[in-house]
Amino acid sequence: MMAQFPEDAIRAALARVEARLTAPGLSPLSAPAGDFRWALQDASKNVPPPSLPGPKSLGTKKQGEPSVMERFLAARAQEALAVYKALDEKDRKPIFEAFKEQHKAKALKLDNGASKA
Repeated sequence: MMAQFPEDAIRAALARVEARLTAPGLSPLSAPAGDFRWALQDASKNVPPPSLPGPKSLGTKKQGEPSVMERFLAARAQEALAVYKALDEKDRKPIFEAFKEQHKAKALKLDNGASKA
């Protein structure tokens, strides 16, 4: 194997398979040797230059800081509200009614509990 492939390609293929084996949330490898073979073929064709640094870790989320998804959803909601406010009153009513019908089941019904108590 050492005669067929360069040492960098073998190391890269081993690193890829080891990273895949220890990756949380991914299904277990059924045939690590087969994955190594494919990774070795790929790594021998595409040997990365050794001077390139590895990917930066994203780090941990700070306490109280919104996630990327939360920031995206907040920005999207603000944009939708701006578009809604730019509409005429006659255009707003059908949109609001459709929105209300969509989210009818998701709304909390607080008055039902108070009348039964």
